[in-house]
Amino acid sequence: MSKISRRDWIKLVGAGGTISAVPPTLWADDKREQVSIKSGDLLIDRDSILKHVRQHDPIWEVAAKSWNQGLLLGNGDLGVNVWGDGTPLVFSLDKADVWETRHWSPPKTFTWANFRHLLKTGVVTGKDQIWEKEWGRPKVHGQDIGPYPTRVPIGRLELRSVGSPKKATMRLDLARATAQGEVKTNAGNILWQCFAAATEPIIVMELTTEEKETDLRLGMRTYTGENPISASVYQMLRDKFGYPAPQFRQSQDVFCWSQSMPGSGEYAVAWRQFKLGANRRTVYITIAFTLEKTGAAEEAIKRISGLSEDDAERLKSTHHSWWGNYYHASFLSIPDTRLEGLYWNEIYKLACATRSGKKPITLVGVWAPDGMMPAWQGDYHWDINVQMTYWPIYVSNRLEFGMPLYEMLDSCRPQMQRYAKDILGVNGEFLLSSTDLQCTPTY
Repeated sequence: MSKISRRDWIKLVGAGGTISAVPPTLWADDKREQVSIKSGDLLIDRDSILKHVRQHDPIWEVAAKSWNQGLLLGNGDLGVNVWGDGTPLVFSLDKADVWETRHWSPPKTFTWANFRHLLKTGVVTGKDQIWEKEWGRPKVHGQDIGPYPTRVPIGRLELRSVGSPKKATMRLDLARATAQGEVKTNAGNILWQCFAAATEPIIVMELTTEEKETDLRLGMRTYTGENPISASVYQMLRDKFGYPAPQFRQSQDVFCWSQSMPGSGEYAVAWRQFKLGANRRTVYITIAFTLEKTGAAEEAIKRISGLSEDDAERLKSTHHSWWGNYYHASFLSIPDTRLEGLYWNEIYKLACATRSGKKPITLVGVWAPDGMMPAWQGDYHWDINVQMTYWPIYVSNRLEFGMPLYEMLDSCRPQMQRYAKDILGVNGEFLLSSTDLQCTPTY
């Protein structure tokens, strides 16, 4: 197999229907252990399937310079996007159920009968689009003037090297859903490994440092506090949504910051690091969310406080077991290696983005953009986007991954019945094209 260009990767990924990373290269032939496929063998042998999947591990031979080139991790609830070169190395954090839930409601004049009248009079296709000004989300000069339903970006963990980076590489072990990488600097080397635990809401990071890099710094950055990640997001959340500054606290050696969301709840990030000798560290991170005004910080601190340095191996063992069982559900091999690699990378991301008991997959999965508000609110587009995202579950023997979607729609039936009556004037159920988790329109 020859190396795949970024442009080719983007083309392939764009056809896949799910959010995707953009690695600079895939494993080349001389870096891959070829696996002999015998009819029937791999269908019952889990280890052989995992060995085959590993052939398609994406690698980054150069640093991912932006978030949309990053390496993706997830457990259906928490998401991590790894990118950067060490100044800093960024771990962008996300959580699937953190939504701004305040919304506008279409006026009573927003009906299908009135819309048909506007179609006949030509207003809908007119230059001024009066109908959108009357019925759409309140805006001034094209800019939102208040809160609206949207996924909310969380923040980052940043790893800052002591020296100047010379090279940063990383690899995603698909079979174990684990990222590993190395940053080489003029002050030493940094080896890191990270995974989003499959069975608990914990992100685990393991660091090994050499020479002066034992003094590397770890720190959290927010969107609404001092030195915000993005000025535009700061302005949106603080000025238009009315978010206060985050609250920082420490409970023994657990650090935490929480963000109040007026009318929408609270989310919090907590973390703790254990130093294992002079050059090794284990870091635990979690994100908690509550629809209540308070409580997320207490929950996050409680989770992290209950972990010891020995829990990393326990979490790792159950994590590897879960992913091994996941891949064993079905198997696919085709002559086109690049297309086969795309398949296994997308099957990997399916389980990162959702699973039973979690939330359905949005436009951004569990990887909200870093440094900007999610495009199209990171919502649910019911025209074709959601449908395409869930195509793989039927043919790959993973029907249970559709349950969060079915449960969401079932819970929204009273809402959809009301829309059918109020907007269409009929008895039935009407799902608007773009909604939040409660099937409330986002436009």
